Amino acid sequence: MTDPPLLPLITKRLQRQHTRVVHWVQDLYPDVAVSLGAVPAPLAVPLEVALQRARQRADAVVAIGTDMAHRLGRQGVRDPMVVPNWAPPVVRPEPRRPNALRTHWGLENEYIVMYSGRLGRAHDEEHVYDLGCEVDEIDGARFVLVGGGPGTARTAERRGIMWVPAMDRSKLSESLAAADLHVVTQDVRTRGLLVPSKTYGVLVSGRPVAFLGPESSDAADAIRGSHWGRVVDPGDIRGVLSWIRSLMADPPELPVKVPSLPSVSDAADAFEALLRRLARLDHLTGEERSIGPA
Repeated sequence: MTDPPLLPLITKRLQRQHTRVVHWVQDLYPDVAVSLGAVPAPLAVPLEVALQRARQRADAVVAIGTDMAHRLGRQGVRDPMVVPNWAPPVVRPEPRRPNALRTHWGLENEYIVMYSGRLGRAHDEEHVYDLGCEVDEIDGARFVLVGGGPGTARTAERRGIMWVPAMDRSKLSESLAAADLHVVTQDVRTRGLLVPSKTYGVLVSGRPVAFLGPESSDAADAIRGSHWGRVVDPGDIRGVLSWIRSLMADPPELPVKVPSLPSVSDAADAFEALLRRLARLDHLTGEERSIGPA
């Protein structure tokens, strides 16, 4: 796993103990920090080189998206496997009403535009803030921010934006169903370095989704695959507002149709196949133990 980010550095030590190592990459570090300007590139070089070598030594590397797999390939990783993430199993499509959270928030009759999940630099917090401010100007609409992260404080303090702390997992489906429209964001500089984890959950919730992020990316492809998904240039706040007004004037019946998406069982099957392949390789000689395409 890439959490904590330095975990792959123990690869060589594990392999000396005759342990197979599969590196499951959720995000690429220090690449993310460098791309966002959080760490100067020259300072990150030693760590970047060490992590790249660790991935190259791994018996298999699993990426969560095709963009990430391509980037790993350019870094010398041979045949990275792609296993997308999935929506939390507790999330399911639900009707707009009744919804106890809408009632609790006093927003039963409001059109809720929701950002749900961690809000940090990689999630383009500036455009989330800008969108929240503009939604506040639409009569009958409310921007609700559910979750935490370093970008939360400024957005939550803005009058007209409602902030709700992160929900218990048991409430996640109900929370996502409280929205009329979800917003998913990704800083364009992080394309191929991560895939916003909230993407699949909001799609499964059966709500329209606006994605503000790189047009050519795994998250964009997933959202574009939904009839009620819209990919928008991050700076095109007016475009999002126009779509919101259109949906308010002619709202779809909720939940909207959920597109075909990766599931936890799909991922389990893929990992089982990978581990079986590695087990078979253990019976081969050292010279034959190269890992090719699955």
